[in-house]
Amino acid sequence: MGNRSVRILQRMKSSVWRIIVKYNNSHLIKENRMKFKSLKVGLATLSLSIGCLFNVANAGVITDTTDNSFIDQTTNLEWMDFGINNGQSYNYVASQLGSGGEYEGWSLPTSGQVYAMWANAFLGLGSEVVDPNYYGTGQGRVDDRNAPLVSVLDPVMDAMGTNYRAASGDFSTGVFLGENGYSAFRVYNDRRSQWIDFSWLMDNGRLNIGGDTANTITSSTLLVRAQVAAVPEPPLVAIFALGLMGLVLRRFKKQA
Repeated sequence: MGNRSVRILQRMKSSVWRIIVKYNNSHLIKENRMKFKSLKVGLATLSLSIGCLFNVANAGVITDTTDNSFIDQTTNLEWMDFGINNGQSYNYVASQLGSGGEYEGWSLPTSGQVYAMWANAFLGLGSEVVDPNYYGTGQGRVDDRNAPLVSVLDPVMDAMGTNYRAASGDFSTGVFLGENGYSAFRVYNDRRSQWIDFSWLMDNGRLNIGGDTANTITSSTLLVRAQVAAVPEPPLVAIFALGLMGLVLRRFKKQA
């Protein structure tokens, strides 16, 4: 959603609450409390709906698709979901990128592309621990272990898919060739507690795999391609919210 639509939603939300405050203490409501009870509920519901739309508009730059992939809207690169090429070696996946191959159209990402995607996905969301150099230069970590209700990382992790689901949570490792050898983009989404999530980006060349060694069930090779088609933003969100507001106000005028 563009900045203009976001500003529209913000203004509409403020307007709704001004209406609630204005009429809450009016003489008209005091005389017609039952009549306006439903109106107040409607206005409050509308405000919450607009708030939800606003939150969706600011949910981040990672967008899920229906093609087992997610898109980084900042770079317009499409990434294969975790879990699609589980159990296949790095070299096998690399051999299937050409014409007629299993992963035709995809390519192995550069370390710079991986770093950019990880930063766009996880930095700036407000998680408890945010350190792009936690394990060393360019080796980052985000940690939302003590989030009060729901981890801010959940929407991003849900969009990325998962390699392996255990009773404790979802484990994912994306393998890529970094500056020092095979490296890892790791995600852990705890399903026992909604607020315990982690993500690591480690480029230390210490992964216990080789080019022809099959990845484990919790690992897959990261693949990327140019975005095939732009993922449309909800172009009618602001209009939809405005229409809801109009219906509520129309009802108010009739009851007045």
